Amino acid sequence: MRGDSTLAGTVVGAAPPGMTVAPMELTVTGKWLQWSTVNPPRVTVTDAAAVQDPGYSGPSTTGRMTLDKDGPLNVVVAFIKTPAGSLVSTALPDCIQTGQRRIFETKSDDDVRGPYELESVVAYTASVGGAGLGYTPDS
Repeated sequence: MRGDSTLAGTVVGAAPPGMTVAPMELTVTGKWLQWSTVNPPRVTVTDAAAVQDPGYSGPSTTGRMTLDKDGPLNVVVAFIKTPAGSLVSTALPDCIQTGQRRIFETKSDDDVRGPYELESVVAYTASVGGAGLGYTPDS
């Protein structure tokens, strides 16, 4: 897998039932930046909850998030416990403004049915101003 930006996706559920996904290796082809050295914006998540199984898609979560600086940016990944194990449910709410309290909903295309339990939410920005490649929208 190759890309210039963030890597987010569902690995659990990609293997046939009863099998596991083999280890995955990620190769960085550009300059590697240590997250702790780039002073990234902080994303605060509140009111996060797993959504009941709608019967036609994989697990999802809802909640609210706030970005402390450098908006607009894209963020959020959730980890959900299911009867088949933990999986990733993602969203990329676009253009979160600094200080804005924004509703989000993550989605998963897995065919795992509930019940679901929210394991954790990891909210991070897809880019950091002044660190590597970035996108600056027209004003």
